[in-house]
Amino acid sequence: MKLTTYLARDMGNNGTEKQYKRDIQRFSDYCRIEQKIREVKDLPEGKDGIIGLINTYSRHMESEGLKSSTIHTYLAPVCAGFGINMKEIDKPKRRAIEVSKSRQADICNQQGQVEKEDPRNARLVDAAERIGIRRAEYARISGNAYGKDICGCDCVTVRGKGGKIQHQRILPEDQEAVKKLFDGFGRKVFSRDEMNNKIDLHSLRREHARKCYSYYVDQIRQGKADQLKAELVQTFRAYHYAGQDDRRVARFAAEIERSKGVYAVRRDNVDRARQSGSDGKYDRLALMCVSVWHLAHWRLDVTVQHYML
Repeated sequence: MKLTTYLARDMGNNGTEKQYKRDIQRFSDYCRIEQKIREVKDLPEGKDGIIGLINTYSRHMESEGLKSSTIHTYLAPVCAGFGINMKEIDKPKRRAIEVSKSRQADICNQQGQVEKEDPRNARLVDAAERIGIRRAEYARISGNAYGKDICGCDCVTVRGKGGKIQHQRILPEDQEAVKKLFDGFGRKVFSRDEMNNKIDLHSLRREHARKCYSYYVDQIRQGKADQLKAELVQTFRAYHYAGQDDRRVARFAAEIERSKGVYAVRRDNVDRARQSGSDGKYDRLALMCVSVWHLAHWRLDVTVQHYML
């Protein structure tokens, strides 16, 4: 069996899987050219042999000058294909200072800026400002996606990254406008033509995440912290893959309370926070609400690094 076929055997054809297959092809090309490995039978024996091969590939990419974040991205589908935990691989540590996605959109994506103001794209831009999902997820959204989540809150249900189902909460101020976006639409809310543009939807996703953070900070100030915590735990139990594991649920709840409820950035992020006029300290509960209900990341570090700073 060819190495590419073996590593991609459990993947489908949505946007994420297509990217994974390209990354797997990149690894297979490296194996064929640099290691003379063409098929599965040519692979090193045992788990340690596979880990050694992946480590060699990681060092090769580093020598080629690739960013650590890019190396992590290229390694992820390879490790998944082999059933290897990424923690077992020697790879360069990702640094927050390298994160640049959507941070210079006005300079690097002038066409997208023009298309954002085009009335023909008004529906998509309006959705991006009020829902805050990824481009591929807008393309998949169906007319019956608007409903309620496990806590009875208005949400849009979408098939997210990696094919996972996520329930994207809609803030009260946006609910009526988002409902109208779905009125009269059947299988697809956005046509292929509507998705054919270079608008920086990730930048709008970031802006939406920040709006949501401000909303939850205000809710906490109004004395609704206990309600938010209870709903987060309810969401974890219903939608997280470890939701039936009481120990994991307890760990999730404890994460909200860590460091007296404050999330403080460290290392490279300290300078980035100062540059953006922030003290680098965030309310953990508000961050968790954004991460779980609006980004589907379930991780505070990703939420802060990619959306708050």
